[in-house]
Amino acid sequence: MSWNLRQLFEGLVELPTTVDIDAVEITAGIECRADKVSAGTVYFAFAEYLRYNGWLEGKDDLNLAIANGAVAVVIDAAACSKDISVPVIQADDVRALCGRVAARYWGLEAENLPLIGITGTNGKTTTALLSHFVLHQCGISSGCWVRWACITTVGRSENLNTLLVWQ
Repeated sequence: MSWNLRQLFEGLVELPTTVDIDAVEITAGIECRADKVSAGTVYFAFAEYLRYNGWLEGKDDLNLAIANGAVAVVIDAAACSKDISVPVIQADDVRALCGRVAARYWGLEAENLPLIGITGTNGKTTTALLSHFVLHQCGISSGCWVRWACITTVGRSENLNTLLVWQ
């Protein structure tokens, strides 16, 4: 299914008024890594990844996403949007907006997905990896998401949806 900017973002964030948002077709989904963008994609530039992960380089990353075919970019509301050749959507919380847009685009897959949450003081990574291995050995399809620097508490549903979309 093909979406346009209005269908995908209306009611979630203020839309640009300088372009015909009904004419901008999103045919390839959404992406938060510039090197994974293809023609017809909306690119979400997460400020925390620009700073911490080192695989994104700010303005160069926006240019890469656009060169790869991004039809629009979503950036932090405080970021400078001039000299960007595609429609720019500015958001106070790019991550949360990505989760909401992902839910609109792909549906709320997480609502029907059995999840196991592991909490505690010590041993969460080991327990998660061992659980994944045991489920796999039993023939049960499973996935395991662990952030090595710190175990992340999902907290909000849009964060979970964003995480599930990335994987």
